[in-house]
Amino acid sequence: RYLDVLLGSPGSSILFLIQAPLIAFCISLAFNGVGQATSTFHYVLIISAIWMGCVNACQEIVKERAIYQRERIFDLNILSYVYSKLKILSIFGFIQCLTLFLIVNHFIHLKGNIIFFFFTLFLACLGGITLGLILSALVNSPDKALMLAPVLTIPQIVFSELLIPEKYLTSTAGLVEKLMLSKWAQLALEEIAKNSPSYLEIVKDLSILLLFSVLYLTLTAFILKLTDRFAK
Repeated sequence: RYLDVLLGSPGSSILFLIQAPLIAFCISLAFNGVGQATSTFHYVLIISAIWMGCVNACQEIVKERAIYQRERIFDLNILSYVYSKLKILSIFGFIQCLTLFLIVNHFIHLKGNIIFFFFTLFLACLGGITLGLILSALVNSPDKALMLAPVLTIPQIVFSELLIPEKYLTSTAGLVEKLMLSKWAQLALEEIAKNSPSYLEIVKDLSILLLFSVLYLTLTAFILKLTDRFAK
């Protein structure tokens, strides 16, 4: 049903898909003079993937809250409902990340295993999708969801060793940094780009990214369960 709704709104589907090429061309234009991938380049790609995922998902629950509440009366399973959102949004995210990757790879020399490189971007996007679903479950209007999306994505930028030297990322700031999707995606891409990468480290970083997505999805279902109680 969710896929039919999206396909029934071509404008939304086009907006979903047009983001990636526009972002990819901007990144390629900005880094074309560099000629090869750098830590900053990796970071920009990761933030772009997280942002696309979060923005795509942040309105997808709240905009049909009335339909959801009606279907819950007839025993709609919350996990199945959330999974249906994730499944379709993941397909769009996969297409977006593939588009982003192919365009950028055409202009900038990417180092390392391209399969792991792409998979890292996709898992970052997946994390952004699940973050967006949390937001969509919390707010009561689509406009609020869109306005609050930067609140979830800006910390991914701020809490980073690229902006704050590691020696200052201590205590609370260091803990928050470890909770950022961008940290683990960045570590994965940096390892992938090495001449002799440790695939054990790459798998560890990607596993942490995937774990965050599972936790965020579970939290989304928990929030929806709580809203059922308040609705009663």
